[in-house]
Amino acid sequence: MKAFKKVSKKLHKNCKNSLHRFTYLIESYRTYVAGDNYTNKERYNPMRKHNRKGKRLFLPMLLLCAAVLFNCLPGADADGNEPLKVGDFFDPEDLRQTADLSNAVKVTVADGQDVTITEAGVWWLSGTASQATVTVDAGEDDIVQLVLDGLNIENSPDASCIFVKNAKKAILTLVSDNVLSQRAVNGEDSGGKKRDLISCRTDLTMNGNGSLSIQALKSGIACKRNLYITGGTYDILASAHALESECSILIADGILNLKAGKDGFHVETEDDIGGGSVYIGNGSISVRAESDGVQCQTVLQIDGGDLSVEAEEGMEATWIIINGGTARVCAWGDGINAGNKSARYFPTIELNGGKLSVLMEQGRKMDGVDSNGDLIIRGGILELTGSGIDYDADLIFTGGTVFIDGEQVTEIKNQSHHSIQH
Repeated sequence: MKAFKKVSKKLHKNCKNSLHRFTYLIESYRTYVAGDNYTNKERYNPMRKHNRKGKRLFLPMLLLCAAVLFNCLPGADADGNEPLKVGDFFDPEDLRQTADLSNAVKVTVADGQDVTITEAGVWWLSGTASQATVTVDAGEDDIVQLVLDGLNIENSPDASCIFVKNAKKAILTLVSDNVLSQRAVNGEDSGGKKRDLISCRTDLTMNGNGSLSIQALKSGIACKRNLYITGGTYDILASAHALESECSILIADGILNLKAGKDGFHVETEDDIGGGSVYIGNGSISVRAESDGVQCQTVLQIDGGDLSVEAEEGMEATWIIINGGTARVCAWGDGINAGNKSARYFPTIELNGGKLSVLMEQGRKMDGVDSNGDLIIRGGILELTGSGIDYDADLIFTGGTVFIDGEQVTEIKNQSHHSIQH
């Protein structure tokens, strides 16, 4: 029970939702049972080295914690290795692309006048203003929906256009064309503190049938917790990251054109407890970034959609899973890289479906596919131009089609080790 109390305390302090708490609970208790024998790679078989006491206690302990602390996520297994599913993450209001305006509160922004929202409901925002911030400071259980209908705000670098300080969840629904921007005073950077253009301390959902244009002098959309995008058209130009989260970025649909001075997608948690993932289920996404196209700490999973990345390094995570869709990467560093970014996962690149094309800049001796652990190819199409494949652990090559510089290959040659035939 001492271990239970310790885990419970950290769950409430550090974990923001049921998925986050579930992941942390599994990893914490497995480590408690296995002790020093537990290694990252054993995530695929959590009972491999557990003692008899651990086997007897694992299920009762898990069920007790789940019943007391939260409603367990349906479909998640004890290994934490089940592929991510849209239904696990998106609530009905996240996927709804329209807003009920019958009881909405109409707000027209004006120059130099901040707007503060302190309660749940639907807020219909429109108008043109400079030096005006819309702030949401509602209750812990309040869901606040902001309907952006012809909203145009231009602020200085030290002011966000939308700041969600407190709520259970904020939903930004795009009805028509909207523009949010930051500009330096007199065209010069004052050198003072910059604010993210949309800054959110809670879960944030972006949806709708309209559009949003963002010009940010820091990050475009930055979220302390989960960022959900399920609809809408976004043109984001950011000096730092285009999309940033300290938990997860989850995309069900939408059109995203991202240009970033740092990363296109950036997900990094303060500690290695939970979250840290990017999920793409559908949509059309274009990323041009000076650093990484997609950078996340734990899992990057692509189930569908069309993703185009041009960056120094295309996609980086600990575990990269491609089940569907089309991904094109043009990079002058590594194309896709599975690194040791999280102790909760073993570095792995896994291709089960879809199509992944990697084009490397000529003259650079970098890897198109680089795994600091395993490489798994079970299906799909992999096309590499101007580069090869590098993996440090095991190769599983049981399906799929691989092309290197236009020629189909049935043998994977490791640039640093041996080769395996399919």
